[in-house]
Amino acid sequence: GVVSQADFGTKEWCRGLLASARAGGVDPFFPEEVLGLRGFADMVRLVASRAPCDERPYSMVPVFFAHAESLVMFLMEDHPECMHRAAFRAWLDAVLDGRTFTPRETAEALGFPSAEALFAARDRWLGL
Repeated sequence: GVVSQADFGTKEWCRGLLASARAGGVDPFFPEEVLGLRGFADMVRLVASRAPCDERPYSMVPVFFAHAESLVMFLMEDHPECMHRAAFRAWLDAVLDGRTFTPRETAEALGFPSAEALFAARDRWLGL
């Protein structure tokens, strides 16, 4: 059978990291920001701008990665409550073809009314 990333503990890692970051008040990323990034350089700038201290500009990379990784896992999950795989693949194909989306357009293409609604569904799936 197919082995998902969740089988290797990635889902639990994301859940634990995001829960800890939120409990400590150090999750500096908003849904529209995560969905609105256009590439690696944008992510690096955002993460560095939210670092708790200048000496460790990339200390928030794991938190950002937990958001991104858990969103992909949620959207690719083959589970009756998720069922967003086809929409995610169609959106990804459009992005790879050069189409750009606003965060709201991304959320809508994935079947959600807003970036916040997408993150809320992902959070429920994670158990946050």
